[in-house]
Amino acid sequence: MTLYDPASRQDLDHSLKTLDRLHAKVWISGDHVIVGSANASRNGLPGEDESSANANIEAAVLSRDPSLSRKMTNWFEKQWRLATTVDDDHLAMAKQLWERRRRSAGRAFTSTVIQRIRNPGPSDRFSQLRLIAYLEGNVGDKAEEFLRKEGRRHYSDEEWRAHGDDWPCYEHPLTVPEWTPPPETVLMDFTCSEEGGTFSFNGFWQVRDCPTVPLTDTRLTLLTKLPHFHGYSISGQEARDIAGRIQRFVAQNENRMDAFGSYIDMNFLEFWDSERPVLKRRLIAQVVEAARELCRSGQFDQSLTLRAIRVCKEDPGWLSEYTRYVGGDIYQHRNHLKQEINREIGRRVRAGVGATVVTDDNERRARVEVADEIIQSYTPLAGYDPTAIA
Repeated sequence: MTLYDPASRQDLDHSLKTLDRLHAKVWISGDHVIVGSANASRNGLPGEDESSANANIEAAVLSRDPSLSRKMTNWFEKQWRLATTVDDDHLAMAKQLWERRRRSAGRAFTSTVIQRIRNPGPSDRFSQLRLIAYLEGNVGDKAEEFLRKEGRRHYSDEEWRAHGDDWPCYEHPLTVPEWTPPPETVLMDFTCSEEGGTFSFNGFWQVRDCPTVPLTDTRLTLLTKLPHFHGYSISGQEARDIAGRIQRFVAQNENRMDAFGSYIDMNFLEFWDSERPVLKRRLIAQVVEAARELCRSGQFDQSLTLRAIRVCKEDPGWLSEYTRYVGGDIYQHRNHLKQEINREIGRRVRAGVGATVVTDDNERRARVEVADEIIQSYTPLAGYDPTAIA
């Protein structure tokens, strides 16, 4: 993308990228760094005229510390690698979003769920997005009675109005175990009106942070209708594409439902991204090889698994694919996608170097907790087998 300066009528030949969820304001020039709250806009930086009277109160700090400049430059380069180059499609979408901003009932980003899920940002949490597909049906009389009489006390007026004609709950019989997705979970809801029918998208719904409601024969999980998933929407064509894939999945599964009456109830990333098995093998193999290379170069120690992961994190390609596999925020520990692959990395590293593990006084494997890492803990290693890395 080449920027154009109307004053000089010249192309500025600068690169422009976009990174969803980035909200920081940082200026770096040599050893000078400015970090502040103001946007680089007329509203954020008004001149000394009448417009400044109603402007926001902003603050910024100027530093001339060379070490801070280096740290902030490294930080910027990391964000730059994660960002996407702005093209004409981005600009067209941004214009549309700006024009409908007042009607959007919330912020919206320039990427849709389907576009972003293959290149998530560092703060995205696609591990929280769950696909639910089921046969459409009416809530029971008792559920409807509860919602009419008691439902509103669980919601603000704005939340209640957002539901429209839809009842904001899932209803399950008491004869099955309690359905307990975490409150942060956002559900991408698809239904069909009859077995073998066409599926339709019914929006995003978030599980509320409140107990389930037991009724006479059923229990209710209360939901909040959302205008988007953390700023990302899905287009009409994308909804039809997802519906088509759901239909094929359900047909291959011979229309079988789970105990809760769902055809599909799984993380959307696992359902949609068919390249996950290849990504997983590649990610794990690279960490194992990094661990083997550390051993070959005489750098084995108890934290071998952690250090091998750190080596791989320095590779932008590995970091990008790991971020994609776990659905975004690589430091979020309550992420079952991370927990699954991280456990597998630990097992494969131990096998790849023929490692023995450190045990405690009761002969149980020791664990070391770590902070600010993509793993929360690791098994310390006592030694390795030189023949395994030859």
